[in-house]
Amino acid sequence: YLGVPDSWQYIGSAGASFAVAGDTVYGLTPGRDAVYRYDGSGSSWTKIGGPAGQIYAGDWGYGLVATSPSAGDLKAYLGTPDSWRFIGTAGASFAVATDTVYKLTPTSNAVYRYVGSGLTWTKVGDAAHSIIAGDI
Repeated sequence: YLGVPDSWQYIGSAGASFAVAGDTVYGLTPGRDAVYRYDGSGSSWTKIGGPAGQIYAGDWGYGLVATSPSAGDLKAYLGTPDSWRFIGTAGASFAVATDTVYKLTPTSNAVYRYVGSGLTWTKVGDAAHSIIAGDI
């Protein structure tokens, strides 16, 4: 969107999903076999990762986390193509905030907050239907 009603610019083709961070757009290919980062002009994208089940973006870290396609484990993008770090187990969904990542458990019975290192998460809430994160 170019900021004016009915004014759009083509930046790329179809994908299984897209996620928007503060400085770019990330895309998951239709077959979920690769993650791409928009280069910022035209329709140029750079492959930054392999298969993923889902992608979530925001301002924390390098702005992107992705689930594994099979087990749903969570990895954080480290800013360099094909450089990812395992940060947690599967969840029903995730939300990337400015300072951390939030996780809704697989059964949706609790919300957890990533502490920022290793595999440690802290419970911050009970059952929820869905979660989102952003500045308020």
